[in-house]
Amino acid sequence: MAGITINRIGGGLGRQQPGEDYISGLIVKQATLPSGFAADDRIKKVTTLAEAEALGIVNTHYDETKATGGNVEITAAGATGDVWTIKITPVGSSVITLGTYTEQSGDTTALIATGLYNNVNLNTINHGFTATNSVASNVALIAPAKLGESINSGLVCSSTGAGTDTETQFSGGVGSVIAIIYYHVSEFFALSQQITGLAQGILYIGIYTSYDGSQLGLLQNYASGKIRQIGVFLPDTFASSMVTISQTECTTLETENQPLSVLLTADFSATTLSALADMRALSSKNISVVIGEDKGASGGALVGIEGFSISNLGAALGTMANAYVHENLGWRQKFNQIHGTEYENLQFVTGEAYDVQSATALQELTNKGYLYLTKEINVNGSFFNDTPTSTVITSDYAFIENNRTIDKAARLIRENLVPKINAPLYVNATTGKLLLATIEDFKNDAFRALENMAANGEISTNEDGTLPATSVVIDPDQDVLTSSEIVLTVTIVPVGVARQITVNIGFAISLG
Repeated sequence: MAGITINRIGGGLGRQQPGEDYISGLIVKQATLPSGFAADDRIKKVTTLAEAEALGIVNTHYDETKATGGNVEITAAGATGDVWTIKITPVGSSVITLGTYTEQSGDTTALIATGLYNNVNLNTINHGFTATNSVASNVALIAPAKLGESINSGLVCSSTGAGTDTETQFSGGVGSVIAIIYYHVSEFFALSQQITGLAQGILYIGIYTSYDGSQLGLLQNYASGKIRQIGVFLPDTFASSMVTISQTECTTLETENQPLSVLLTADFSATTLSALADMRALSSKNISVVIGEDKGASGGALVGIEGFSISNLGAALGTMANAYVHENLGWRQKFNQIHGTEYENLQFVTGEAYDVQSATALQELTNKGYLYLTKEINVNGSFFNDTPTSTVITSDYAFIENNRTIDKAARLIRENLVPKINAPLYVNATTGKLLLATIEDFKNDAFRALENMAANGEISTNEDGTLPATSVVIDPDQDVLTSSEIVLTVTIVPVGVARQITVNIGFAISLG
């Protein structure tokens, strides 16, 4: 039925969520800088995808090197009615028919080439390729933008008859590196919209020519310590040292009261899932390694264009930014990753398909501490497997939500107590013990921080919603006069995660 449809789109005013848990960062290692960046201006803050695009982070692939040299030479004609077809299959994408020609009576190789040339150009509007026919019997092909390395192979010409040809493959194609940044930034905001309904957030983007972990600190310091999670994309072959150097910087930031969680990915295309190292052995509690990837949509196509792993880092970062700190990113009800066709079909950063992996192999990846996307039988969606960090499973900080919860509590308690730095500590003149009023004063400030988290459901409470009185304890016997130090002991009961649900089911004669 004819008519006009008006869709109201939110997020244009840039209004942000309450709190600061969603403030995020993205670090990308590459030499090419978008137009809005400079060698001495490598960090930018954006709140929408449109702001990133205004900085030159676009999906036009303008910095790619197009593949050249694709050519089909018709070497022998066939017979009347034979159908000639030129096709190309970009890596990670479906086959593209570039042109067809039905051989006519008396056609020479040159006439067949001319027919194919004309049909390629007739269909340029559909596939983007063009052709020239300046050399007899040859169809020289010119590639469109946004294909990079993906067409350095895959060119095929065929005839339904006895005709023959010689194909020269395209070569020299190099994918756009700015398109990688665009993909992860767009996925960050896409998942923000998927979860909150608004495609907005706060994302600090840092682009560097090298990575040694210190870039985490550069980004965090630029943001005045407000970043809660950072995604790191490295196009280099993955090495466990990438995790450990990142943890070294995270440990430093933690001592500087700027804690954060890191999602890291690199190029895994030259390895296999079975060969992946155990991340749980790295004692890197703040780092999680992302190995999930789209197959068949934008992400999968980008893998072929670039020739190395792309991952679902941006989506993972967007999900974390919009989850409460106690929430597991794999919560099936809340964090379905499918949007449009993205993540309908899955693969791993090694290039191996998800749907051919056994349950045992998938569990092994989780046991080794990797973050990836998974499916559920008879449930529409793609979901994170869990939230492992790169440390031993018995650690209190073995999962992302444990780290985010304790980090938030530490930040809030510190903020409440900062005004009391160098404040007087009153003691009983007879016993030297801290006065009750002093104890309660300090205790209440710390307690208020926990009550804020309790109100959000981020930590566990008593049945009536109150916190146990022993959540914050101050020993009155501390010798504060000698040490000039007051020690508070804060204990948090976290929120559990339903990783395993067991149902006992059976028959009975009656249920009386």
